[in-house]
Amino acid sequence: MHLMTIGDSQKPSKNTQTKAPGALLHQAAQAPTIKILVGYHKPAMLLKSEIFTPIHLGRALACQASKDGQLMKADYQWMIDNMIGDDTGDNISPLNRAFCELTGIYWAWKNYDKLGNPDYIGFMHYRRHFTKADIKSYPNYDIIAPIENFKYSIKKQFQESHPIQYLKMACENITEKNPAYQSVISRYLKQKSGFLFNMFIMKKELFFEYCDFLFEPLLALHKQIDYDHLSLINQRLPGFLAERLTGMFIKFQEKNKRQVKPCQVQFKDLAKKEVVEPVFGSKSINICFSSDNAYAPYLGVSIASVKANRKPDDKYDICVIDGGISDHNKKLIQSLSDENFSIRFVAISGWLENIDPQIFYINEYFSLSSYYRIFIPQIFSKYKKMLYLDCDVAVKKDIGELFETSLGQYDVGAAVDLGVLNLYKTNADFLKQTMGQYLTQTLKMTQPETYFNSGVLVFNVQNLYKKDFTNQCLKKLAEIKTPNFLDQDILNSVLDGHYKEINLKWNSFWSTLNFEEKLKAEIRQKYIQALDEASLIHYVSPVKPWYHPTEPLAHIWWQYARQTPFYEGMLYLLSSRLMVAGVNAHEDKIKYLKYKLLCKLTFGQMHKRYRKKKKEYKNKLKFLHQLLSEFK
Repeated sequence: MHLMTIGDSQKPSKNTQTKAPGALLHQAAQAPTIKILVGYHKPAMLLKSEIFTPIHLGRALACQASKDGQLMKADYQWMIDNMIGDDTGDNISPLNRAFCELTGIYWAWKNYDKLGNPDYIGFMHYRRHFTKADIKSYPNYDIIAPIENFKYSIKKQFQESHPIQYLKMACENITEKNPAYQSVISRYLKQKSGFLFNMFIMKKELFFEYCDFLFEPLLALHKQIDYDHLSLINQRLPGFLAERLTGMFIKFQEKNKRQVKPCQVQFKDLAKKEVVEPVFGSKSINICFSSDNAYAPYLGVSIASVKANRKPDDKYDICVIDGGISDHNKKLIQSLSDENFSIRFVAISGWLENIDPQIFYINEYFSLSSYYRIFIPQIFSKYKKMLYLDCDVAVKKDIGELFETSLGQYDVGAAVDLGVLNLYKTNADFLKQTMGQYLTQTLKMTQPETYFNSGVLVFNVQNLYKKDFTNQCLKKLAEIKTPNFLDQDILNSVLDGHYKEINLKWNSFWSTLNFEEKLKAEIRQKYIQALDEASLIHYVSPVKPWYHPTEPLAHIWWQYARQTPFYEGMLYLLSSRLMVAGVNAHEDKIKYLKYKLLCKLTFGQMHKRYRKKKKEYKNKLKFLHQLLSEFK
């Protein structure tokens, strides 16, 4: 389903509206009017039109911490600017922690005139929607509501997660007031399907009857619920109860010949394109990382290394472009923050909303999060400058020095990639072509010797934002399709050498896989000097310090790992990996000896196949023995 969304690249400004779905749902002049409230508790893609009315749920509590964290000042202001609140007039907004979306439904009931007294009223959530077809059909029905199927009866399904005595008490309250509900409730609780989500479209008179039916028992029951002895999820018990009571109300109306249309809810997380506001104004050192959950522990180490080497009085604004980091890992990372060292997470999902995911080519060495840095000029358009760091770096000196680099007329500050430069200088073969051919013909670089590494970048944000740099990169990606070094190739292709070169000491590669021995003399000298003067070590290559702690310079990374709450977990994973390596080494040795023997006993194609297998297991054994020998 494609509901109306914000199409530009910035956070929706005050009074920003989408294209009116009223145009899509055009009815004759005499058609009944309709309003559908869309409930929000945090920023997301704005659904706002003549039909859709966004409402901020629990606004009375919005500045207090909750299970979802505390709403940031900028996000709170965005919601103030773009939607009504449920805290005006007659309202129960302060009960939102328990009543959830019901505070918005209650507000509509008691403040109906503020919606223009529509003939039909509906409610849905910012990520749970009705389809266009269902909305368009509203004049033909009395009620439209989503239905779900269960393995068990509604009663048993409720009982598995919630205290059943409160559902019984609510039902008793209803039947005491209206005995006609008795048979409907009894049958409904035995069904294996029901109306959930507290979503509906109803005729006005039915809506008022529904609210009378719903809120009297729930508000009475709320005073009797012992919340202190309920689990975290059941702190929202009135909201869960309301889902079952709503179904009972709809079944009762259906019994009384009302036209009810069951439908399917559509889930779509329309994330807001979040534009980040500087947390310390203009006087801070701004650093951006990007990560998924797999790299979260190593991100924590990089942030710890930045913190350990800062000047105490400097203010640090650390932002992480979040590609799916778990709430648990976020909390662990944020434990590194303090008064002058802010750590925030920025969802990338809104920026990817209307982009074909197939455009992002990845391979076994890189993940999708590698591409997030091309969105920096849009996400951080309120900043002047932003320093980007990969998650596999360890900072040894005060990185404020690098951040203060004057870029002049340049859009980016970066260091030359010595590995790629060496391949270019030696005219080495690189995936069916020379590196020179790849840089000049595929990437179309006119200055291939300037190819830079994208693990450490200083962004001149305002320059890049004005040039629509993000879209330039996306167009280039669509053109190149399968870049070998992902977004690093795209950035180099777009900038083509037009960047401010920073000192290699701020992006020093560590020596693994005989890297140093492969370098031309002039490049090796630069490499050694950079390591000798290193202010930041970049652990490039598949050999990472968290798996190879005895490699040269890995001890520096572990020094900072000990300053994070991830340290014990990383030791556990390392020891587990070593145990697996020991078992695999034993099994692979048997297979190696097997194929070694078969090579001596066979000829022709069979011999070639076994010789290939023997070589495969010989290489695996070599790697495993090398790994295990590091810890002898």
